[in-house]
Amino acid sequence: ASCAAWTTILAFFLLGYLIPSPWRYLLIVPYFLHLPVATYLTVNKQLLIRKIEEVEARGVKWST
Repeated sequence: ASCAAWTTILAFFLLGYLIPSPWRYLLIVPYFLHLPVATYLTVNKQLLIRKIEEVEARGVKWST
């Protein structure tokens, strides 16, 4: 996830440098639409992992 985040950030800055002036400002729109969604999904995934680790630390086995 960290590698994907850094790749996205670097691509954003690279495209902001390479795209001509009137169009580079439109690059901000998908970035600000994607950022809250990505943050929400990442936080929920981390909370789920913490809950699973907490249950496993108590000695409860998961049945599959």
